Amino acid sequence: MTRDPAERRRLLEEHREETSKLMENMRSSRNDLTMGMMGSGVRHGGSMPDGEKHRQYMIEKRLDMIDHAMEMMMH
Repeated sequence: MTRDPAERRRLLEEHREETSKLMENMRSSRNDLTMGMMGSGVRHGGSMPDGEKHRQYMIEKRLDMIDHAMEMMMH
């Protein structure tokens, strides 16, 4: 820990940049996951069963909550 104001600002900015990169990576992974889930029903010759649709919906809601929490921590 440092008491130097300039060093603290530099460290805070570095932390914000790293957190922003992490969030971008999470969103990219989330998009890949969502596309994979949506495509799985089609690949197996039909529409997605209702149970699978509900599972996908719940996963997306949880990911939304995590994304929102991360946004709140950034501000």
